[in-house]
Amino acid sequence: MNEDALFWNTLQAENRKAVFDATRRLTAAMDTAVTVMTEVMQDAAAPAAVRLRAAQVVTETALKLIEANDVIERLEELETRLIGSEGRNRYTTG
Repeated sequence: MNEDALFWNTLQAENRKAVFDATRRLTAAMDTAVTVMTEVMQDAAAPAAVRLRAAQVVTETALKLIEANDVIERLEELETRLIGSEGRNRYTTG
């Protein structure tokens, strides 16, 4: 492997690691974020616009998660049909 190819392979590996690390940190912070949004949404003393925005974010995020889970389930079904049971559970931990 020449030096250029080694450099680009190393750079891509480091980029993947950085994205993985950021994803892990964001995932760990999600519970806190949901708690904060829910508290703001339910806080009668908060301005209506702030409460409305918190409700909007909660609703939109929930819908995106439902859609993503649906896509994952459908993808797993297709993989099972195409390559058998070894394709199952690639994207889920359960």
